[in-house]
Amino acid sequence: MASSQLAGEMIRGAIEAARARGYMVFVGETAGDAHLERDLLDAMFDRQVDGVVLATMMTYARAIPVEATRMPTELLNIEPTDDADYVRVLPDEVAAGAAAARLLVDTGHRRIHLIGVGDDPANAHPFGLAAAQRLRGALAVFAETGQQIVSARPTVQWLPPEGFRLVSEVLDSGAEVDALLCFNDRLAMGAYQALQERGVRVPDDVSVLSFDDTSFARWLRPGLTTFAFPQRALGRAAADELIDLIERDAAADGSSPPPVARLVPLPLRMRASVADRA
Repeated sequence: MASSQLAGEMIRGAIEAARARGYMVFVGETAGDAHLERDLLDAMFDRQVDGVVLATMMTYARAIPVEATRMPTELLNIEPTDDADYVRVLPDEVAAGAAAARLLVDTGHRRIHLIGVGDDPANAHPFGLAAAQRLRGALAVFAETGQQIVSARPTVQWLPPEGFRLVSEVLDSGAEVDALLCFNDRLAMGAYQALQERGVRVPDDVSVLSFDDTSFARWLRPGLTTFAFPQRALGRAAADELIDLIERDAAADGSSPPPVARLVPLPLRMRASVADRA
C-alpha cells in the first residue's frame, strides 16, 4: 500500500494525526490478497495493537473479514456489504459530483457530455463506488436545474487512451459541446489530446472539468480544474476516528454511540480549464 503516492499520502496523514495524540502507526500491505489480509489481522491481534484501520485504495463495497471483529476496527474507503456496524471514513463523492455539475451549470454551460460513465449510477463502473457516487450527485443537480445531458459515454478503463477515444467520438458525432465532465484526471488528459488534435481550444471552445487532482493536473496547459481526492485528510480522519473509538471503548460504561460514516470533502482546485459562459 505504501508503494503508491495515493497510499503514501493517506499513511502520512494517519501518522501525523496519531502522533499528535500519542499513538504509533504500523502499516501492513496486502495487495488485495485476502489470505494475507487475514494473516496481517492475526499478527496485529497477536501483538495487541490498540486498533486497526482497514483501508483500500479506491472506495469499494466488500465483506469484512471476521478477524477484524476481535479488536477496534475502522474502515477507510470501504462500505461493508454485511450487516456489521463499523465506523467508516469515506470521501464525499456524491457532494463532489453535485458541486461539479453545479459549477458547470452556474458558469453557463448547456451542452455537457459525461466522459467515463453512462447515465445510470447502478451501472456506472464495475470497480469501486466513486463512479456511481459522483454520477448520482451530478445527476441530482442536473435534474434540479432542468439541465439535459447531451451524451454519457462509459468505459471500464479510466485511462488517457479511453478519454481520447470517447472525446473523439463526441467530436465525430457532430453533437454540440461546450463542456466535458470527465470522471477522473486521466480521462481528462486524453480529452485534452483529442481536443488539441482537432484544434478545439480549452476552455475557449470547450471547458473540461474533472476529479482527483493527480500530480499532472496542474501541469496540463491550461491547468486542469478538478476536485481533489483528499488523501492526507482521509488518513488524518481515519486515525482520529479510530483513536476516538479506542478511547471510547476503554472508558465504556456499557453503552456506545452508533457507528458513523464520516465524509471527507473533495476540495475544488480551480485552475483554467473551465470558462465562464454565463
